[in-house]
Amino acid sequence: MTLYELLLFVHIAASIVWIGGAAMHVALVLLARRAGDRPQQLAFLHYDDLLGLRLYMPATLVVLAAGIGLVLEGGWDWGQTWIVLGLVIFALAFLVGVAYFLPQGKKLHEAIAAHGPDASEVTAAMQRIYIGAWLDVALLFAAVFVMTVKPGL
Repeated sequence: MTLYELLLFVHIAASIVWIGGAAMHVALVLLARRAGDRPQQLAFLHYDDLLGLRLYMPATLVVLAAGIGLVLEGGWDWGQTWIVLGLVIFALAFLVGVAYFLPQGKKLHEAIAAHGPDASEVTAAMQRIYIGAWLDVALLFAAVFVMTVKPGL
């Protein structure tokens, strides 16, 4: 096994964890919403908050580190369209996680503490998180598209 093959495996495995976790979160919350199970929705959002720093963030950093290693080891040109697009999409998805989900999760918990779990403020906070989750999953699948199709290559 070459270093490139090892980096490729690590890059893909970490991507699976990141994307799979995000997609599963959206699916579980959607099922709970359709069932009208507010406590379950809140539980899933709570678990996702816990997973953010324990699963998503490490997976994200491994994806980046292995991707950088792949470019260096594979002799790829940093200016290639697919690499630039991949880095831009990565940055956007990372920012959604750090600059959007963390503050929105905090607002949700504050709304629950101040108004109770059934309050309209909680519903609004949950809706903002759902929209961000769909955006995040779309960005992650866009990254997979760019990495597999390699536009401009």
